[in-house]
Amino acid sequence: MNRILLPPQEEGPQPTAGSGRYYARFSQSESFRGPGFGESRLWLFEAFDAGWFDEQERIADIDFQRFYEQAQLFVLELHVPESQLPRLGELESLAKAEDGDDDDPDAWFSIQVQPLAARPLREDDLVVVVYFNLYLPGIPARLLEAQSVDTTTAERLQQAVNIDHIGDATEADVDTALANISPIPWIVVLDVGQGNAISLCNNSGSTEVYFDLGGGVLANASTFPAALRNFCFSQNPPIILSHWDFDHWSSGPRDPNSLGRIWIAPRQPVGPMHLAFMATITLAGQLLLLPQTFPAKWRGQLYLERCNGRGRNHSGLALTVSELPGGAGQQMLFPGDARYPVVPSFNPAGYLSAVAPHHGGDMRNRRVPVCPHQPSSRLVYSYGDPNTFSHPRLITRTNHHAAGWTDRRLAPGLPQYEVYETAHRSPAMLGHVLLSWRRTRGLPPVACGMTQCQLRAQQ
Repeated sequence: MNRILLPPQEEGPQPTAGSGRYYARFSQSESFRGPGFGESRLWLFEAFDAGWFDEQERIADIDFQRFYEQAQLFVLELHVPESQLPRLGELESLAKAEDGDDDDPDAWFSIQVQPLAARPLREDDLVVVVYFNLYLPGIPARLLEAQSVDTTTAERLQQAVNIDHIGDATEADVDTALANISPIPWIVVLDVGQGNAISLCNNSGSTEVYFDLGGGVLANASTFPAALRNFCFSQNPPIILSHWDFDHWSSGPRDPNSLGRIWIAPRQPVGPMHLAFMATITLAGQLLLLPQTFPAKWRGQLYLERCNGRGRNHSGLALTVSELPGGAGQQMLFPGDARYPVVPSFNPAGYLSAVAPHHGGDMRNRRVPVCPHQPSSRLVYSYGDPNTFSHPRLITRTNHHAAGWTDRRLAPGLPQYEVYETAHRSPAMLGHVLLSWRRTRGLPPVACGMTQCQLRAQQ
């Protein structure tokens, strides 16, 4: 496994910024608010160390798994105050990616930084945080230079992140992976900090399927609960990824038992960090990549479909779960980070419960499902507190509250409410939220009695 994916140990990877020069590809974007930065944009780049990459020969013929086990990889986090955008030169073109309505840019940039330890931060410096590991603090640096790479280098970089050698999954592949799943009487939205992980459980409380297996990483790594050490794999559950953002798959390396499983994910353009994780999965388990044209259908209680929006968030997979096979009975919706209207089957009046998109981020669209006000109705915000993105956003809470999902943050003192939050934890209790088809008396146990995992619902 590549160093950047290794979960923290007592003696973890040694901090390094590498050569300080990187070949970087835009990964994702969000507005940011934090000490010393105020209101700004936050851009994440997946990057090779440029010095290391320049030394590699015959990129077109690389051994995929060996190359990505050894690659010197970094994530660069660039904080850009709105007033500083004109200073970014060619990077300024990325500003349109903020709202996620366009296809993700695939351009490569040569970025050079200098760690702040070299000299104090000046007022006009643009700060880049260099992460050498997903789960450990980054190294603050100042941006020295950012420009597009030359054509030859861009071609070599594109060859390095090409995933055509992983063929498209077929309907039969997914049918087999999702066959023989026991009835799902309840679902647990797991407290993984600033991220998303959902366990679809059988009658004994064991996990039959995961929808996302993420958690807090990078600047939000500290939101991941230290008490959560193991997930449930007793039933060999397949893992469905909504899309390829770090916080939706990053608990895979945290629990190596996940790596030998079947992972079902959308085929999307990604950078070297994601290729390193794909290489780890293909070495130990099986990766099924679903093309944009993958047909939606019911597989027992599960309806898996590709979203029809643009950008990584809005072109991934959404999952609807029904009370009975084939869509019968009540339904629950899990859209990942996709706004509701890009889910092709979205029915505003059709869901008993739902997990709010993008951890409660601003979806720039007011259309939300209507609360049916059943005794077991729940709307869940899956996020970590505090987080650098200010999730959940007030506009998102307000839109859902207006659709009948009573939010105690907006209407304190009411005897009943439908909105639950995974961040609602205490030192003695994680924030796992139970979703069930009928109101239950008490919270169901997990099959192992908490000896092999820490997934018992506590809300």
